[in-house]
Amino acid sequence: MANLSPPPPPLDPPFRGYIETTFDALLVFEAARRGMMPRVTRRLIERERGMVQSGAVFVFDEHESGIKRWTDGLVWSPSRILGNFLVSRDSSLDQLKGRV
Repeated sequence: MANLSPPPPPLDPPFRGYIETTFDALLVFEAARRGMMPRVTRRLIERERGMVQSGAVFVFDEHESGIKRWTDGLVWSPSRILGNFLVSRDSSLDQLKGRV
């Protein structure tokens, strides 16, 4: 007999928004520190990786989570320093536009 249970509902990221300034980032960090928004405490499992998209914000503490470097199964451009931020682009967007 086939499993006829419906697929699990899609998951939402802990926070969705645009972090433009260092102050914006500090507000998000403080909210996570105070428990006002969830922190990532382990690597994402396959089902959770669908949350990684434009505007999704994830906060993790290296010591709490054991995550030294963020990995999510996507291909990212090399990181660049932009002010106080370390920024990477989704490389699959470049492939869609014909750039490699």
